[in-house]
Amino acid sequence: MDSGTWRLFVVLWFAGIVGFLAGLPYALSAAPVSVVGTSGTVVVVTVQAGVVLAVAVLIGVALGPKVGLGAPVVSALLTTERPASAVGRLRNSFATGVTVGAGIFLVDSLFAELIGDGATRVFPPLWQRAFATLYGGLFEELLLRFGFLTLLVWASWKIVRTPEGDPRPEAVGACIVLAAIAFGFAHLPLMAEVTELTPLVVSRTVVLNGVTGIVFGWLYWQQGIEAAMVAHFGADVAVHVVLVTVLASV
Repeated sequence: MDSGTWRLFVVLWFAGIVGFLAGLPYALSAAPVSVVGTSGTVVVVTVQAGVVLAVAVLIGVALGPKVGLGAPVVSALLTTERPASAVGRLRNSFATGVTVGAGIFLVDSLFAELIGDGATRVFPPLWQRAFATLYGGLFEELLLRFGFLTLLVWASWKIVRTPEGDPRPEAVGACIVLAAIAFGFAHLPLMAEVTELTPLVVSRTVVLNGVTGIVFGWLYWQQGIEAAMVAHFGADVAVHVVLVTVLASV
């Protein structure tokens, strides 16, 4: 990789680590055992996260350009170029994330009585919930979209492609859905710490998070990882900062 690619790797990796650390207080407050383990430490968990994140970001910067995926805004800034219409696009992505997050929250509230209070009424302090928005927007997006989804799209591209040599849209769509399902299942360990994993809880967690994952994956495909990051951040702000605060006050 050239020097520009390595700079992109360092910037994105650092952003992901910041997001991970920002989300630790919330995770520790909600489920300390699942986060640090019975004999683990925050340092060990952070080092492990850093290694996994490094692999994901490396996949993104190395394979993404081959299949038309990447971080166009950050790449442009690192080369002193002005990313065209980036601010407007990212503003729209934030609004999309807020809308999706609010919609998912409202749908989830319909199942609150069936799922039980343990799955929906966990209220860490506001500052922890606010910091946790960076975990989803930075760490999770780099891990699941920039890393995992890019790898899936690249693998599908190696198998089948358009006559022009590009990834087939239907294959990319299938990869987005698969990554979204993985995104949903990734939320189950933390959910297990706050409630029993009944079939209803598992279905709720995978489906609702999967829907948001599809939206974030589509934004990554169409506009770059920054759009997915901003949308994820917007969804978490709507849910964890605004709507949960309202719910907690009821």
